[in-house]
Amino acid sequence: MIRSLSGKWKQPLMFTFCRGTTPAANIVAHIKTVVKECKKVGLTVVASVSDQESTNVSAV
Repeated sequence: MIRSLSGKWKQPLMFTFCRGTTPAANIVAHIKTVVKECKKVGLTVVASVSDQESTNVSAV
């Protein structure tokens, strides 16, 4: 999900289904794709947030 820092909007960007734990390499690929697409449309990504699950931590 992305949200505005200066406005009152937010927008879901991606949702995936998986069986078991998603490998860190897949998470990294998804993050890179989302950031790249945001930049293409003129959005600036200033932060990312995730839970403390070990796979998410290793992806960052």
